[in-house]
Amino acid sequence: MSSVDAIAKMVTIVSAAFTVVIVGGAKAPEAPSPSWTTRAKVLRVIDGDTVEVEIRRVVRVRMLDCWCAESRQDPRLPESRRNAEKAKGQAAKQNLISLANGREVIVSVPLSDDGDVAKSMTMGRVLGHVWLVDHPEKSLSVQQVEAGHATTEKPEELR
Repeated sequence: MSSVDAIAKMVTIVSAAFTVVIVGGAKAPEAPSPSWTTRAKVLRVIDGDTVEVEIRRVVRVRMLDCWCAESRQDPRLPESRRNAEKAKGQAAKQNLISLANGREVIVSVPLSDDGDVAKSMTMGRVLGHVWLVDHPEKSLSVQQVEAGHATTEKPEELR
């Protein structure tokens, strides 16, 4: 196989992989919207809905469509519920650790039409979708929701 054939085959494989990610992911748009998408490696799980990934530097990604209880006490909640919610947050974090820690991922950060990355950030984290490279059929957000560790919307009491 010539190097040109090898490159063409690789491009076909990569294109197919990205097609699977876009079509199979949680709430992925019909046609790609402006976004920044790259492979990365999960370095650390922060809590049940946030991971740090390595691209060229460490970036915190707040996973879209994934709302987990906090892994530390949340002062916005009534004191009587804080410990129970913290326990749920710790369980969500442990589940995400078992799914993704140290694994290669694909990160997709939707961008506004003007490409302003700042509009895709909150609290020092980029907002994005994350899939495992070797299992791109479901995003990590979908897996957290299906495992009962997250919801797709922010709870009303925390808005």
